[in-house]
Amino acid sequence: MKRAFVLFIMVGMLFAEGKSKKEPFKVEAVRLKKGSVYSYVHVYGKVVTEKMGYVISPMPGKLMKFTKKEGSFFLKDEPVAYVDRNIPGVKTKPLVVKAPFDGILAITYAHEGDMVSQTKPLALFYSKNMYVEVDASSDIIKMVKKNSPCVLGARGEKGKGVVESVSYGVDPMGGMGKIRIKVTSYRGILPGEVVSVSISTGSSENTYVVPLSALVKRNGKEFIFTYENGKAKKVEVNVGIVSGDKVEISGRNLKEGMLVVTRGAAGLYDNAPLEIVK
Repeated sequence: MKRAFVLFIMVGMLFAEGKSKKEPFKVEAVRLKKGSVYSYVHVYGKVVTEKMGYVISPMPGKLMKFTKKEGSFFLKDEPVAYVDRNIPGVKTKPLVVKAPFDGILAITYAHEGDMVSQTKPLALFYSKNMYVEVDASSDIIKMVKKNSPCVLGARGEKGKGVVESVSYGVDPMGGMGKIRIKVTSYRGILPGEVVSVSISTGSSENTYVVPLSALVKRNGKEFIFTYENGKAKKVEVNVGIVSGDKVEISGRNLKEGMLVVTRGAAGLYDNAPLEIVK
């Protein structure tokens, strides 16, 4: 009876083992293809302008009106506001307050009918050319090069720029260096605000790129799994640029069009049975 019971357990174990071997791993896969990948460092910086200045009435009087609304662009010496000098018994023309330089009327400090003087600014002016100034650690300073492209704001919703200058050293007191970025296009950024900046530190063109989920690391080596005839095949690779959810890979056994396992790759082994579900 005891021998029969042991035999029954062994048969059950063999049956379970055989069944587990036939049960395929359900995975997702993509076709291997070439593309481009970029690496970035992510920092924060303050938006500044080439020039900043206040518009001030050269004589006291009553503000009649501004010629344009906040956010409007002015050429140098273009009329910004008119002031009534309000001298009793004397007929005078309205005083013209002019733009100090080519720029944007950023903030107005007075309203129509307010009394103004030489000691109280009427408005704040910013020049049109904008920059982002970044305080960066030595590690980032070493990675960033002049003329590197930049993205302003998450996913570039605030514009683009290019690195104009990088300091040659860091301040020994604070351990930070300076990066100055010229804003080349913008959508809604304002002087004085703090904005996130992604600075490109490298790129690879016409290279194999796969989702990061396809990369497996074990025992100090990196590899992917491909799908061949219903089974997993382990392929060792060299890793290049990692950017977000994408990674650059290279290797002599890589071929364009081969199926690379993405979701589910972490739990696979060589020759494991596979079923692609998506």
